[in-house]
Amino acid sequence: MEINEQEFDSVIKLDPSKRYGYFIKRVSDWEAMYGLKLNGEWALSKLDEYILFPVWPHIEYAKYCSNAEWENHVPFKIDLDYFEKNVYDYLSNKNILIDVFPVSGRSGFVVGLDEFIRDINRELKHYS
Repeated sequence: MEINEQEFDSVIKLDPSKRYGYFIKRVSDWEAMYGLKLNGEWALSKLDEYILFPVWPHIEYAKYCSNAEWENHVPFKIDLDYFEKNVYDYLSNKNILIDVFPVSGRSGFVVGLDEFIRDINRELKHYS
């Protein structure tokens, strides 16, 4: 579950839709993603009237992207089982969208929970 500097640098420069594809493949392979927390609370952002839950495929991306808005937040590993049992209902009940792989203070690929789960499940079939 390592990434080298060249991979890190090239992926961070991709457009949001390509980062989304990278995210889905990596999360399906590693069976984990990362969010940010501070004092037990998830980092969230807003886009227009929507609340967004930012996630990254690797701890290094989460660290890199914890900008001024999320200063002092720490990366939190979310394995797929934890996501299903603890995060899914939280997002669903509050109508929160997923902000996949935001960088440099800009939103990533914003997706609804059902589409997010569908895409991960589709990719997971390649690993079983």
